[in-house]
Amino acid sequence: MSEESVLSFRKLVSAMRTTEKEYWAHRDKKMLRQSIELEKRVDGIIMKADGNDVPQNDNGTFFLLVAELRASTIQYFQEKKKPQPDKELVNSLFKTIKETEAKLDKMLIRLKDEQIKKDGYIIQYHVMERMPRANQARSIFNSSDEQLANIELNDHYRHPDPPGTMYFICKKYLGKDGKQLPQEEVDKIINNNLNS
Repeated sequence: MSEESVLSFRKLVSAMRTTEKEYWAHRDKKMLRQSIELEKRVDGIIMKADGNDVPQNDNGTFFLLVAELRASTIQYFQEKKKPQPDKELVNSLFKTIKETEAKLDKMLIRLKDEQIKKDGYIIQYHVMERMPRANQARSIFNSSDEQLANIELNDHYRHPDPPGTMYFICKKYLGKDGKQLPQEEVDKIINNNLNS
């Protein structure tokens, strides 16, 4: 698989996952048709792929996760259509689908962030704190190193001050000059990485 084909497959899968989520959020028939069309395209690519061409890296892992998700989903709906479906198998397939979707979504976010960094932009991770009666959260730590931000977050989880305080991480995208990008610019960069 060439780097170009890997990127286009990743963008196709990202579009497929986005339309699936949009459909389930709003039950929009247009999104359902679009999602089915994207699923057919993904299935076609998976069926044509040669197992020897799948690389032994993140791109290969991504491809195999998508293949596992599609196979489980197809098997799930085939089993559900039967007059007497095997409930244990249906539950097992549903659990597999949800676990694979979670892994796939995490991987898509990580790969998208890596691509943004390759393009020369900076991602700053902020540990946010929201007091029990506060209307807004405030940044209490920031770093361009995600692991360092996670360590700081875990430290606050262990010692909340006061009890009931909520902690989480958010990302800020900075331009090549180090200044924070407006939200429209961030959306444009993310959509270009996903749709180009």
